[in-house]
Amino acid sequence: MKKLFSILMMMAVATASHAQQNETKLTQLDNYLQQHGFRTTYLQEVYEAGTVHHRWMSYSNVVVLAPEFDPAYDVSEEEKQRVIHEYDSINALRRQQWVESLQTIRDTYSQLSKEASQSYMYEYHQNNTDSIMYSIAFARDKFGELSKSHINNQVYFGNAKEDANFTYSNTFNPEYNGNVEQGIFNHALMEEVSLQPKDTKPFDVAAFESFIQPVLDPVMKLKGVKTFPIHWQHDEGFPETDDFYSRARYAQDQHWGITTGKCIFIPVKYKSRFNDIYHQLDSLSKAYVDNHPEQMYRYLTDNQLMAWNVIEMIMGTLKRNQGDTEYYHFSYSAKDEGLYLMMTNTKGERWIPDDWQKLKSQINSERIYRK
Repeated sequence: MKKLFSILMMMAVATASHAQQNETKLTQLDNYLQQHGFRTTYLQEVYEAGTVHHRWMSYSNVVVLAPEFDPAYDVSEEEKQRVIHEYDSINALRRQQWVESLQTIRDTYSQLSKEASQSYMYEYHQNNTDSIMYSIAFARDKFGELSKSHINNQVYFGNAKEDANFTYSNTFNPEYNGNVEQGIFNHALMEEVSLQPKDTKPFDVAAFESFIQPVLDPVMKLKGVKTFPIHWQHDEGFPETDDFYSRARYAQDQHWGITTGKCIFIPVKYKSRFNDIYHQLDSLSKAYVDNHPEQMYRYLTDNQLMAWNVIEMIMGTLKRNQGDTEYYHFSYSAKDEGLYLMMTNTKGERWIPDDWQKLKSQINSERIYRK
């Protein structure tokens, strides 16, 4: 365990160093929102030589609560006042957090608007209803001018080295008998690296799995942890049915697909460890892709482990030709019965059966269940 902790610390330092080198005022805002209650997902991707794509999405949804008292029950005035006071305290705290976050976002956009290639700020406040929409972009000099599109009162910029948009609404929702505040912050950054097309390589599956093995080794020693094979196949000409809940298309003219690999199942009795396992794997995955911009990949992370369906942490490109694709996925799913970790290769399209966690294999509609 000490060895694992040391490895993870070194990886975290390497990752933090990489992030600091590329930190902008907008990435500082990403970090601020994550620390102030926003749920944040982060995507890092290399699909063209010389460019690492970064995308953040921070989301917060706060319900301003109002108490309701059932007339069928006799509630004293003293008890009513106590409940109302409790609700007021909760709402005041949430409101204060929102006020601080909104002001930080507003200040950041105002400051950057003086430096940005283009910016846009719109606010509407009337009758206890609020709408805020901000957009900002920094151009990529060698790729020409920014593109611009309008959707209602929001402006979106394209062809940018870095861009971000923020939307906020505060409206009454009768379902909650109160106002609902919702904010979404999207931020994209293109990082250029010294890499030529001839230097790009397919994702190195063996190297990646070896890199995360220090986390998996102690997990595999836990009592009740099991490994089972994965074989999901959908042949050309077989109709699309409800047997498959998910279909990922990697080329427009493909229909068939075969996914093979293995799944590690960790029983729910180890639920207290799930977050640690997730964050350790996430830390090493991030460190690996940071160290290998020459490989083609997509890395996705979330600051919360909430994954009922199959969510990919890593998608590595092994082959990408029209009608001939192959991808590696390191995925996870947290269900009532436990945590699943999957390592698979997909040729063609990735079809996922709706009962995948109980299956040994599925070929078209023929299922073989695990005993």
